Amino acid sequence: MLNTKVPVVFLDLRERKVCTATDRQSLIEAGMRAFQDSCDALHEAGRCENLDVCMIAYFYEIIYGDGNPNSTVSLEAGDGNPVPIHEAIKMHRQRMRVGAGGAGNKYRRMLHKLQPVTNEQIAELCAWMTRLVHTNFWRHNKDREQKEKEGKTYETHYSGEMQCFELCCRVLLSSESFYGAHIDDTKGLTHLLSTLVKLDRLPAENTLEALELLQQAWIEHDIAVHLAAGYKRMARLLYSLYLFIGLVIVTVTTVTGYLLQTPDNAEIAAHLQDAVFGLSLFSSFVLTIGAYFNPTKRGRQLRASASTLQSIIWRFRARVGEFLPPPNFPKQPDYNLCAAIASWRRELVAGTDLMSTALEKKYPPHIFTHLQHDGEIKELEDFRKEQMQAHELDVLNSRLLLLQKSQNLRRGSKKNGDSHGFFGRRVQVAPAEDDLEGGGKRGEGGAGEVESSFRRNSEMGPEEEQRNIVELEKKIAALSAVAGNFKPRYIDDFQSPVKPMQYVELRLLNHREFYQVRIPRCYMWMTFWQIVMAVLTVSGAVLAYIKSVSQFVAVSSAVAAAITSWGAYDDLGRRIERYTNAVRSINELVSWWKSLDDVDHASAENITRLIEMGENIINSERQSWLTATSSEDKKNAKEDDKQEEESWAKFA
Repeated sequence: MLNTKVPVVFLDLRERKVCTATDRQSLIEAGMRAFQDSCDALHEAGRCENLDVCMIAYFYEIIYGDGNPNSTVSLEAGDGNPVPIHEAIKMHRQRMRVGAGGAGNKYRRMLHKLQPVTNEQIAELCAWMTRLVHTNFWRHNKDREQKEKEGKTYETHYSGEMQCFELCCRVLLSSESFYGAHIDDTKGLTHLLSTLVKLDRLPAENTLEALELLQQAWIEHDIAVHLAAGYKRMARLLYSLYLFIGLVIVTVTTVTGYLLQTPDNAEIAAHLQDAVFGLSLFSSFVLTIGAYFNPTKRGRQLRASASTLQSIIWRFRARVGEFLPPPNFPKQPDYNLCAAIASWRRELVAGTDLMSTALEKKYPPHIFTHLQHDGEIKELEDFRKEQMQAHELDVLNSRLLLLQKSQNLRRGSKKNGDSHGFFGRRVQVAPAEDDLEGGGKRGEGGAGEVESSFRRNSEMGPEEEQRNIVELEKKIAALSAVAGNFKPRYIDDFQSPVKPMQYVELRLLNHREFYQVRIPRCYMWMTFWQIVMAVLTVSGAVLAYIKSVSQFVAVSSAVAAAITSWGAYDDLGRRIERYTNAVRSINELVSWWKSLDDVDHASAENITRLIEMGENIINSERQSWLTATSSEDKKNAKEDDKQEEESWAKFA
């Protein structure tokens, strides 16, 4: 089955201790010690550890998991522990360097702080398990003393079986299609099985080449966003400064005319005229700086290009469009991503003067905000804490359910006059020693001696069982009060393949929230400036009515003109309209997606429609800035050409 890629899952039925360690080797050694202790406890009770399947399932969690046998981490793409880009690249390179055992897909299950298991560690563990299992069998062999007198040992007696057992363990623990889980983790086990029976269109993780491309793409995205923010600040500063200088010139000119009405103020008026001349020169300097840096056009071009690159990254992570992997060529999306990034670089500088800037200089590390080189995911610790509490709640609910079933079955057996009850019939004594002979089939005769929850419940009295039920109900109520405040969420690590629901939450809903925050803010400022304009209109009328200060109407008109110019530059009305349309479009798209059933959710056509329409909504809002600038530049260019033609016609 493993050779044909059919998934195989082994279940561990025994109660295990949680092992913790800071590295993989220490975790393996802790697991070996814990397993040895359980074998010794069984030996003292006159029983033998002969559940090979449980043992292999237990050590699967040790070498691929976090050491907690009651946790089964999801194998779905994007559902594992989030890993920053630099950590994912480090893990891939380390895996290639040390030759990690097992499949790369399994490392999505691991806490990234633990090193991947190596082939050597798997081999040593399998050899140790083989020696331990057959040593236990030899200790319980009824003919052991006779055979030892004949000079035999467990190694000579079980030599052929030991080789076969060790080989089987190595094949299982190194296979891509083998998994282990604990039976108490019903939720995790259900999720694991539901994952294995589905065909997933997404890879469990990106290749090393794809991670390096994503790292470079996010680097260039952050550079573009950093430069765009700088140019935006410069453009707003220069334009506001230009308006302010013009307003000051009008104000000073008006005050100069007012002072000239009195001969005693002639000297002050002369100084003010000199100030007007200096302000005019400074205004020309500001215009020259704006024309040289061209911050408005550069900033909007960079911002629109960054949005386009971000859209390429999300479409690649969702594997839609040209990034959909062909059945027989899984590397094709990586090549298409490389081509898309190269095309984006060419379009970034097309039609602009960005090539003449310091675009390709070395930038400080603080501008890279997508964990390309260092850093940890801020929400990861809270996310893990919520997961652990939710898992603990699931375990308590499972135990409560078992106790309640045990109680109900006990009551039913008493009504039927059965003194043994259900558990008395189900739980068997330890197997005979003949079943532990080398020729027997180990692992089949010992299922009845499992110290499972059923047997533990059956050994309780009714009063103890009721007390345990009450205690569990109290613990569940207390934990539910805390865990009930947790909302299911996803954490973006900026590199993992994303499923549609992750895309909806991490991309669409985040942008919708951004727009919804901006809409009232823009509306507030637009209302404020409208009120200021109304006040200026009234004040202008009052100043014109009072003859002694009528010349100051020019100041009021200049302030109104400056506010009007700033409003046209800021374009708050159109911005609110764009944000509102984007929110409405996102709501419609999310509603459409939620209306589909599970079969339609798995449709590649519907997934592509969701991702493509979502990116079109986001890009259409951002691209409008660049479109507005291009349209304005074309309009100004046509007006300049028309004026030039009229001038030449007059000259002729």
